[in-house]
Amino acid sequence: MKKSRLDLPHIKLLIAHRIANGHSQREIAQELSISQPSISRIIRHADIIALIRKEENRLYLQVKKELQRIENDPRFLAEFQRTLEKELLNFKRLL
Repeated sequence: MKKSRLDLPHIKLLIAHRIANGHSQREIAQELSISQPSISRIIRHADIIALIRKEENRLYLQVKKELQRIENDPRFLAEFQRTLEKELLNFKRLL
């Protein structure tokens, strides 16, 4: 029996990565030249769910690390404050 290419580890990882990064099932299906319902079935498998959660956790930690880096950057804080002040002034003008 021939193994489906959707059972290949790198395809499973690609699907999990795309889902965790917010890509739609339709986009992934088009990329892999399969149907959207096939993607829906695939992402309900326990091994794919585990890969998606692992990828989401990796992304969460990466974002958290970058936010901490940004929070400690005085240049960012100064620019953020200037932008916020400008937006508040624009908002007041609208009132």
